[in-house]
Amino acid sequence: MRISFSIMAMFLLIGLQLEGAELITNGDFEQTLDVGWHKYQDISPSGTGTIFRSNYDSDANMEARTYIRNGYYNTLYQTVPITSTNISFSATIKLRGSSSALYGHYSTAAFIIYYLNSSDTLLGETRICRFTTNCDWVNTSTVHLIKTSSTDWNDYSFNIQEELSNLSGVNSSDIAKIKVALYSYSTPGC
Repeated sequence: MRISFSIMAMFLLIGLQLEGAELITNGDFEQTLDVGWHKYQDISPSGTGTIFRSNYDSDANMEARTYIRNGYYNTLYQTVPITSTNISFSATIKLRGSSSALYGHYSTAAFIIYYLNSSDTLLGETRICRFTTNCDWVNTSTVHLIKTSSTDWNDYSFNIQEELSNLSGVNSSDIAKIKVALYSYSTPGC
């Protein structure tokens, strides 16, 4: 019997603005993904995964997508230095996933905002996410989950400084960089 998991995360536009200046390079994906973005894949021997840009919406604009099936993860990310956490965040995101999961197996799709210090040490995360049963993700003092049940395109916007009030274990004055990532993960299934 074959067990399969698949997860797809897409986003249309990402923005981080400090005093009107855009911090994300190629946040509209109109240029190729090697402009501003980095890819990382860790795929199981029986898994498949892709990271690419195309037109996934009904308009003429480009979007980015990560997809994984049967094991491990894909991420498309960008890290930017910041001088303040008084930053406006906005993104249009579509998270979709499915699983024929047995006990302990799961898949996740997320847009993750990582808060880093000047040495790139992870201080905390905000995860806009969708996941299947058995996922072990929970809110903690350094992780805030914004769960979505919708598989449609959704707009998200908030101020990073205000969002940090959900992360009592993160000292905002220690944050020197923000890493944004489109992330998809699934446990291997055979």
